[in-house]
Amino acid sequence: MYRAKTPFSWVYLVQPEDSTTERRGWFNELCKTSLWIGMSVLVSIGMSQLT
Repeated sequence: MYRAKTPFSWVYLVQPEDSTTERRGWFNELCKTSLWIGMSVLVSIGMSQLT
């Protein structure tokens, strides 16, 4: 059975990445991408409601 090298942590979702950051599993990266896209959409909807 495949196990990720490092356990999932919620801090990973908000920590910045650069070329020295170790690569996580594809599921972790998918979660992080989905979270940031979702948050961007919600913020843009909120901003459009103010105008």
